[in-house]
Amino acid sequence: MTQNMTKPPTYQSPSPATAKQWLDWWDSAAGQSARETWYGNDPGLVKERKLVWEEFLKCLNQDSASSETWSLVRAPGRVNLMGVHIDHRGGTVNYFAFGREALMAFRPRRDGLICGRNMDNSFEPFQFRISDLIPNPGAQPWLNFLEKSSVTPGLWSNYIAAAAVRLQDRFPDKAFGGMDIYAGGDIPPGAGVSSSSALVIASLLAIRDIEELPVEDAELVELAGEGEWFVGTRGGMGDHAAILLSKQGSVISTGFMPLQWTYRKVPENVRVILAHSGLTAQKAKEVKAVYNQRVAAFELGMVWLRESHPELRDKLIRVRDIQPDTLGLSLADCYRLQAELPVAASPEQIESHVTELKDELRRAWDFFGRTHDSYPLREVVLFGAAECARGRKFGELLDRNELDEAGCLMAASHDGDRIACSVIDPESCDTNESYSDFRSPHTDDDFARLISLADAQAPESALELQPGGYRCSLPEIDRMVDLLTPLEGVYGAGLTGAGLGGCIVALCEKETVDLVLKTLRERYYHPGGRDEKVFVCSCIEGSCIV
Repeated sequence: MTQNMTKPPTYQSPSPATAKQWLDWWDSAAGQSARETWYGNDPGLVKERKLVWEEFLKCLNQDSASSETWSLVRAPGRVNLMGVHIDHRGGTVNYFAFGREALMAFRPRRDGLICGRNMDNSFEPFQFRISDLIPNPGAQPWLNFLEKSSVTPGLWSNYIAAAAVRLQDRFPDKAFGGMDIYAGGDIPPGAGVSSSSALVIASLLAIRDIEELPVEDAELVELAGEGEWFVGTRGGMGDHAAILLSKQGSVISTGFMPLQWTYRKVPENVRVILAHSGLTAQKAKEVKAVYNQRVAAFELGMVWLRESHPELRDKLIRVRDIQPDTLGLSLADCYRLQAELPVAASPEQIESHVTELKDELRRAWDFFGRTHDSYPLREVVLFGAAECARGRKFGELLDRNELDEAGCLMAASHDGDRIACSVIDPESCDTNESYSDFRSPHTDDDFARLISLADAQAPESALELQPGGYRCSLPEIDRMVDLLTPLEGVYGAGLTGAGLGGCIVALCEKETVDLVLKTLRERYYHPGGRDEKVFVCSCIEGSCIV
């Protein structure tokens, strides 16, 4: 499936226009048509988004000269129902854009500067010159450029710079003129719903519009994923695909390498609830290190297996390939293959094992860094193979309205990220927040049992039911999941996003929403003195220039 460069609007836009003209337009019939196109016919959501936009436009009006004309771009946050940590492994993810957005006004410059202000004064104004960040665009491969680049962590300008630098590298013969931007919106930062990636997408769309670049949306998704590496993480492009390509009223099932997507309707009787743990996952140095270690373990595990099995090297390309159909092996033999991986391996152990594929290993070290004492190869690779299987199956279950089975996949997925568990009586009012450590099956004995079950073709040996061990949850997030999972009418719950803070997502019956909200309020938020941050989500339209 392909996507046109621009989505034909169903409304008339005055762009570019002054802030006052935008405010007038927002109250017009054309503005109402735009809101219905983006947000659907939910009166509550449409009213809420109207107020957010009005606040943004009033701030723009106050903070800009009356004669300045601006174009506008919107980029929503996203919710991941199934398929975490695997977009960069070629897996299939099931996301949707939800009713929180990054909003940006932009106008062209001609001096090569990008100058940014934010309606939230806690975000410092900035300016940078594109040519200072990338003096010789296109002169070397993007990854080589990244190796020599560095940014100051924690600056919101990094994400605008990421977009500008990646596009300038893509079009080295065109000197970009720069732009002024004024940003705002209401995506909660550090919540695991892609506030940062929304900034990247909004900036890419603004620059594409100003510079009239011939980049279709599918390529823009890839540029966004690669561009965000500029800030230091080594993630995929699933967030960017959902933020840009989502359709109002639909979940988007997106596969990668190559990029392809399918839209799926959410059953009428189902609601998706997003609940913030109150713990933010700021992408500081320590958190980036954990993210990158886990992603590196995927690649290092695959190099290890390709070294051990020359006969499978042309099939063992990505973690998603560890499945019977791709390898031509039985499921039990796929598990035997993974059991060969060490539970954890030091860089020295990996280098000692890899003798024929030293170039592959060197590229992995160059990309991820040789920075950790050990890498959890076995658990991470099992998680990745199983999560890819879950991602493929989840969308089909949505289509067939087989939500109990979809919930089982959500439980297995979260167990792969889980680090703690608690026994919770759904009939009790107990608010004790004590936890016990959790680690999913990963030992030699665990794999021997799993292989035996697979040899016997036992249903519980199915690949999609194996948690593996990515371990990017937190005890508080695990408790939220444990509180909701036993409730009647809740199909499933689990971590959404990269983890180490942020949100959980729950799939439930429409009639169960009040019970879910009450349970979280009385047994998680209030006992812990936490602010209650829960969203009953609607699937909204992906990003666009207004």
